Amino acid sequence: MKLIRVVAEGDFETLLGQAKNEDILSICYGKNDYWGPHPEGIVAEIGDELRVNRKRLLYKGEWDAWKPHPLGAVIQLGDKLLLNGDPQKILYKGDWIAWESHPAGVVILLDNNKFLLNGVKPLYEGAWDDWSSHPLGLVIMHDNKFLLNGTDLLYEGEIDEWAPHPDGVIIQRGNKLMLNGRILIYEGDWDIWNSHPNGVVIQQGNLLLLIVYKAKIA
Repeated sequence: MKLIRVVAEGDFETLLGQAKNEDILSICYGKNDYWGPHPEGIVAEIGDELRVNRKRLLYKGEWDAWKPHPLGAVIQLGDKLLLNGDPQKILYKGDWIAWESHPAGVVILLDNNKFLLNGVKPLYEGAWDDWSSHPLGLVIMHDNKFLLNGTDLLYEGEIDEWAPHPDGVIIQRGNKLMLNGRILIYEGDWDIWNSHPNGVVIQQGNLLLLIVYKAKIA
């Protein structure tokens, strides 16, 4: 593996284009209250601000909750889900049991077993143990099976943790992170990890690194 450092805003896309699978990109360094994956690196929560890679400002203000989105971040304010907190960009307004960001808006869970894209388009209805949004709909975990939209098997077996990836799911087993439990993306140490559209992000201290694995459907 080789380390490619991102030294300035705007470099990320260029360096990612030059990188090969298993290369490592240094996204940013600093203490974040929370962070989540973003196509350009990560969205960092710093006080009342959300910034891409601790630099470009996405949103400043209050929120009840937030989650990263390919176009920035989804901001929850009361019963509204707003793209980047813009009152003119309401992704959903109403009730929910849970919600997740999605490239086409948000996935809304209603009645504990109905999953709707933007509260309108049905994605899945049925039993589940865990779930997460996915670019092609959502991933349903049930009885140790990971099913895309409840039908297409992505992985079956034991896990320590998991997260969705455009090409399926990232499975953690011990100190290994594997795509669909088969393709090793990273083996080593981390404090926190999360899936990324182009691999996995690992946090080591205050350093955030992208282990590159370029999604085939991206």
